[in-house]
Amino acid sequence: CVITRASLNRCKLHQFWSYVPKINNIIDDQEGLLFYKGIGEWPIMEMATYSIWKNLDSMKEFAYKADNHKGAISNAREKNWFKEDLFARIQPYKAIGSWQNRNPLKEFL
Repeated sequence: CVITRASLNRCKLHQFWSYVPKINNIIDDQEGLLFYKGIGEWPIMEMATYSIWKNLDSMKEFAYKADNHKGAISNAREKNWFKEDLFARIQPYKAIGSWQNRNPLKEFL
């Protein structure tokens, strides 16, 4: 599982948000993606995502090779989009309940 979080620089909001539809257009087609959700404390300026992947390779393929996401990562660094950011990988050890009537982690735990 991956959690990302960033506080956006106010003057970079338009640049950041211009990438969101591009990424939304490709994420559903990513091999190995089991679940994702955008979350945020203050949804316009403090964004976060939570995603579950079948394996590390699938996550890396999307994060670092998918054109729109790769471009967003480059621009975030080069154009200083974030005041702060976090990228955390988490290994789940247990799942309770279901999402849309299924447990997306059942085969992995």
